[in-house]
Amino acid sequence: AYMPREEKISSAYNLQSQAGWAIEIKSRAHAFELAGEAFKSVVAHGKSDNERLTLYSQAGHCYSQAGKHQKAADMFGKALLWTLAVVHYQKARMLDEAISVIIAHGDEVEHTVAEKVKNTARYIYLSQERLECVASQRK
Repeated sequence: AYMPREEKISSAYNLQSQAGWAIEIKSRAHAFELAGEAFKSVVAHGKSDNERLTLYSQAGHCYSQAGKHQKAADMFGKALLWTLAVVHYQKARMLDEAISVIIAHGDEVEHTVAEKVKNTARYIYLSQERLECVASQRK
């Protein structure tokens, strides 16, 4: 029997596996980005919330390997993996987004990661004279 959903998911995992074998850095990054796009495109076909969270997580890991940190953070957020979302927003130099995740999901973000990002943000905000942002982090 033809099973298009399973074929698409299998194809995404196959792309991820092939990307892991790529030797040249640019082609490896591109291959992981393609695998991330494949996982992202099959999320809608997930049968359960748990399967959709897994597919978002796989997309996030692929984007991470591709160096596409904003996309990785977005996918990790959709997978409810808040610590990884914060880490990748920071790597993407998107401190406002990282702080927003910490404020919204602080209890679910690893404490050491949250403190490191908050301290970095305080320094950046103070150096840019964005004092209102520093005050909002004290929550």
